[in-house]
Amino acid sequence: GQFSDKNAGSNKNVNVSGALNGTDAGNYALSTNLQTQANISKKQITGSITAQDKVYDGTTNAIVNGSLNGVISGDKVNITAQGQFSDKNAGSNKNVNVSGALNGTDAGNYALSTNLQTQADIAKAKAHVIGNNLTATYSGQQQQVSGFTVNGLVGGETASVLTGVTATGANGTKVGTYVNDVSGSDQNYDLTFSAGMLQITESLVIPEPPTPEKPTVPNIPATPSFDFQAYQRAIQFAPQERQSKQSDQIEIEIMGDGINMDGIQTLTGRF
Repeated sequence: GQFSDKNAGSNKNVNVSGALNGTDAGNYALSTNLQTQANISKKQITGSITAQDKVYDGTTNAIVNGSLNGVISGDKVNITAQGQFSDKNAGSNKNVNVSGALNGTDAGNYALSTNLQTQADIAKAKAHVIGNNLTATYSGQQQQVSGFTVNGLVGGETASVLTGVTATGANGTKVGTYVNDVSGSDQNYDLTFSAGMLQITESLVIPEPPTPEKPTVPNIPATPSFDFQAYQRAIQFAPQERQSKQSDQIEIEIMGDGINMDGIQTLTGRF
């Protein structure tokens, strides 16, 4: 007899034939059925599902692998496995709930028995905590900075998840540098820290330019043959601007031809 096909099933047709044998077989003519029915039950096979370690990503997703034991050589059967960590948090030997299903051309001929749980690690993700900074100009009032920012958070998480991290904050009034220190730890992140700074700088005071004093005409007694009006016209005072000295340097220029230099006096005083 031969089943009509190899696949598992109930009440499957079996094509049969018979022949007589024995010492007296030649004395008989055989008439028998040519078909019957029988079942082919699925073959029991076992699967083994394992999970890969991963770095914290804020989810319970697990990467799993499955293998099969007991598949008949030549049959096309594979296992598709799925898994989820019991929670998202970092830790060692964490439970992973797994399941598996058979696929392939000959999958219908097998019944799978496999583990429903395995273990794997979730390592901490790396993140950098940076104290907030502030640069301010001296005002005589207290200046302050607080808080921190974080680089490297995963899964859309924000600094609020780092409940074990604190910043000292920094405040000051005088010109100088003050430290906003950060420290702490977290279950899911391997943290490094950089302190923040409050820097108070000197205020920039721009002095007003001094107003140049107006030169005064020296009081020179009149002398015979000295034309004081001509003397006034001949002398130009050019005070240098923006000097902070008590007295300005004065440039005196004698203008015109034929001016009598006799009797020119050196004058002292403020001009």
